[in-house]
Amino acid sequence: MKHKEARMGKKVFFFITTALLMSLIACSNKENQIVKQMAEDYKTLKQKIEEIKKAAPAGTDYSIINREADSLRKEFLKKYENTKLTEDTEYWRAKALLDMGKLDEALEKANWIIDQGGEFLSEAKLLKVLILLSKDDYQTALKTFQEIEDKVKKNEDYFKALLRLIWATEDIDTEETLCKKFVHENNIPEKYKRYVPYIYENLADIAREKGNLKQSQKILQDAIAKLKEKGETTSSLEYSLKKLNLIGTTAPPLEAKYWLNSPALNVNRLRGKILIIDFFAPWCGPCRAVIPHLVKLHDKYKTKDIIIIGYTRLYGTYRDDIRKVENVSPDEEVKLIDEFLKRFKIKYPVAVATDKTVFEAYGVRGIPTIFIIDKDGKIYDFKVGSGNEKVMEDKVKKLLTS
Repeated sequence: MKHKEARMGKKVFFFITTALLMSLIACSNKENQIVKQMAEDYKTLKQKIEEIKKAAPAGTDYSIINREADSLRKEFLKKYENTKLTEDTEYWRAKALLDMGKLDEALEKANWIIDQGGEFLSEAKLLKVLILLSKDDYQTALKTFQEIEDKVKKNEDYFKALLRLIWATEDIDTEETLCKKFVHENNIPEKYKRYVPYIYENLADIAREKGNLKQSQKILQDAIAKLKEKGETTSSLEYSLKKLNLIGTTAPPLEAKYWLNSPALNVNRLRGKILIIDFFAPWCGPCRAVIPHLVKLHDKYKTKDIIIIGYTRLYGTYRDDIRKVENVSPDEEVKLIDEFLKRFKIKYPVAVATDKTVFEAYGVRGIPTIFIIDKDGKIYDFKVGSGNEKVMEDKVKKLLTS
């Protein structure tokens, strides 16, 4: 009898244990299904927002698009607000909160996942990097990225973080390391392939800043050959190489139909003076950002054999930071440019061409592009884009004392 009861007890224990195990498996499967659905819903959410952006008419107020996008993100968070707290679910909530700009909440969730030390550790740290960059905490973001850069999946978030770190760093050696890491990756997502030429140009600029012109040229030559093999566009790299090849050569003439603030100038007749030539346009935001620095340089050095020359061209329309005029005549456009110069207190000479001939001669594709011409009339150096204008001034000072 006792043996029978023992056998019955074992059977009951077995059935209870099996039932509990099956229940746990069922719960686990359900949780996995929820997490899987959450990931799919987040992916769909991102696609919908991209479609909204693409469908928006030109000139649409971006705040309207953001409100619509945030409404979709709130729906996503509402749908899963009662979902069990796990590393997986918190990860997707944190991503949605980051997209909404709720950085403190997103960071709190990312840190919670990190504290768990589970399988989402590297992904959570990468998410933390993006959050920290959005909070302008570059140093902590870089340190966190360096902890996981060789462990984390090389997905879109990885390349997004890498690019933003490249843009944010002011240390030339760190920038060089990050740029090399970007271009040496084999599986760059389609979305980020368009940045590859820019990164190669950055590497070439760094080599040039370090005084190695030949290395700079080689970087671009190798990049052009590599991208051509893949059938990818190389036009921006070719323009950059053209500018590099101009260094040490006689500056092309600055031909233009219109001159403002000065009679027509001839570069060949300005030997003995240092020239700073700024290729710009009133519609270009970065160009407008550079102008105050050039105005200060003009006021500071105008009596020291330094001449600043602005160079732009006619577009057939006019646009700046306060107005937009379609289909203007050449004379009307020149008048609008002259008003722009006065408003920005530009007193140095400005040439206005009717075509792109001189832009092409100097290899200018993106603006602003600033060239420094030495006293012998040869191209000494150039700078593309705005920011870090002190570097340009330091080079001018060096020429003044040489």
